[in-house]
Amino acid sequence: VAQISAMLSAKQPEAAAAVQQLLDTLQAEKHTVVELKKQLARAQAESIPVTDGAGCCFADGDSDTLREMVNIGMARCALCGAFCGDDDRGYRYILGSRAVDLRALAPAFHAALRGRGGGRPEMIQGTVSAGRGEIERWFAAFRAE
Repeated sequence: VAQISAMLSAKQPEAAAAVQQLLDTLQAEKHTVVELKKQLARAQAESIPVTDGAGCCFADGDSDTLREMVNIGMARCALCGAFCGDDDRGYRYILGSRAVDLRALAPAFHAALRGRGGGRPEMIQGTVSAGRGEIERWFAAFRAE
């Protein structure tokens, strides 16, 4: 308790309150970071060029963030993909489209990017083990049939 008190610059009887204040501050900072990551993800999705082809974006976020990115991107292109992860461990993804049946596209997508997943005709999710460059090339080459 003496060391904690010294680290927090608080008297020993006030150490618990000082720790609680520190925890509250940490929680508020975490919330701020999450909100900033969401804003960045939305901005990335809004920067996808309007096209009848495909667009993709990468974010550091959860499934809700990826889904929001895809919903924004689907208004901008025929096929939108949002990815989270890295080249070493692979990527989680969500794909969305109002123009392409994604359950029909999924086998070719998974074969090309070493992935797996599933979902509905307008939105699928899963994982791929391809690197970011491979993913970006696949999206650049995609054309709706």
